[in-house]
Amino acid sequence: MKINTLRTVIREFALEDAASVLSLNSDPTVTQYTADNSPILTLNDAQAVISNIWFREYALYGYGRWAVLDNQTHRVIGFCGLKYIPEVGLPDIGYRFLPQYWGNGYATESALACTAYCKSELGVSQFFGDVIAGNKASIKVLQKLGLKLSGYVKTDGITFQRYLLSTPTLQSTTQFYK
Repeated sequence: MKINTLRTVIREFALEDAASVLSLNSDPTVTQYTADNSPILTLNDAQAVISNIWFREYALYGYGRWAVLDNQTHRVIGFCGLKYIPEVGLPDIGYRFLPQYWGNGYATESALACTAYCKSELGVSQFFGDVIAGNKASIKVLQKLGLKLSGYVKTDGITFQRYLLSTPTLQSTTQFYK
């Protein structure tokens, strides 16, 4: 699976991406609005997440958290994609980028491409996004995707705003490659 957008290439993670995963997930600026229960603190942790979680999700669902690469430098700059949440019965849209890429539309561009791919290629018609109330940038991304606030949920003592999309309204000008 490969998705090309105007500025990025989106693909499945590989074990060779472990250093990038570690860099992305060990930066407190990046993780301040996440509720990660198991932080990635070592290269072995990053490799374990890729091989034990993300590879399994790709095999089970056809989607997961995908690597987002700058299409000029071919460097991993973040991740984006869907993650199935059994307790909700729907996939969750998630994205995370290195701080130098914030505020430039990369999350919106990648999320539009990922969700369009999941809809057209995998038949996913519903998904949601949970966001901590103070994360205004992430809320804007979800709203640009067409998600609407549907309520609030509390997980591990943290209150999230839940946004939901249940109608296929997204349009994207991306190219999909398998």
